[in-house]
Amino acid sequence: MKQIPKQDPADYIVTLNMNGLKGRMLNLPAVKRSNNEILFVYGNHSVIEEWFEFLIGLSQYGNVTMPDLPGFGGMQSIFRVNEKPTVDNLAGYLASFIKLKYKRRRITIFAADLGFVVVTRMLQQYPEIARKIKLLVGIDGFARYDDLNFSHFQQFMFKITVKIISTRILSVASRLLLINQTVIRQTHKQSNRGLLLNRLTANAFNKSLENDIHLWKVNDLRTHAFTVKALLSLDNCQSQLKVPTWNIIFNPRYFIRHSLNQHLHVAYPGIIIKELNIKKNNYKISAAMLEAILSRKLKRLLSQS
Repeated sequence: MKQIPKQDPADYIVTLNMNGLKGRMLNLPAVKRSNNEILFVYGNHSVIEEWFEFLIGLSQYGNVTMPDLPGFGGMQSIFRVNEKPTVDNLAGYLASFIKLKYKRRRITIFAADLGFVVVTRMLQQYPEIARKIKLLVGIDGFARYDDLNFSHFQQFMFKITVKIISTRILSVASRLLLINQTVIRQTHKQSNRGLLLNRLTANAFNKSLENDIHLWKVNDLRTHAFTVKALLSLDNCQSQLKVPTWNIIFNPRYFIRHSLNQHLHVAYPGIIIKELNIKKNNYKISAAMLEAILSRKLKRLLSQS
């Protein structure tokens, strides 16, 4: 992949005001003038800046846009407009963004973990948007709750944890007790996987202690809990989508392979699923990660106008 000089993400981030909520959006122009439009939807426990090196590489194939979703990356939560951060509501918000940003233009979508879940629901509920998707590329995407590789005890603990944190008063108390340098530092010493709730989103990319602390501060804890709760009963296999789709598995230990493959093929007939052979300690969001994802065929698809 061609080397691109380092840049500052702040140069490409603008304020996003939509549906009564304030957040941010990154607009990264293509390296060479292009009509290709690429939308990236990141997942739980993340932020725009974390993906910037990846997006720089992606800009070789088109104009790249990455918006916050309500409650993520520092954006105001959807509770502010008296709604709850259900998968349906997040899908509706994303649909509004696409209609406003792209109007009738065709687009390519990249979506990571929870982002893939939201994109799938959006495409199922808004067929007019599904018809203008050139290509969908998932990163650790899944379709049903039983694709996730967790024991009954782990699921039970998740349900208790998210039930506590998803209430307004207890979410404030939980943030004060759990989201601090001491707790997160101890968690990092015990496991590279971070806090318990990180695992459920399959977001196991390497994060430094400082980065993890920042992410827990800028992402709304109550929104995180609601989305985790939704994933525990997720079923995106209710309808099929005729959208050219690839799904790249970075963290296979988080999934039950046969279940994942079966359910993804139900939601996306003809989907191409690739499992990358990467050492555990190399799960890092970077240009190298993009290079690992992009096969020759996928590069050709992205380059097509």
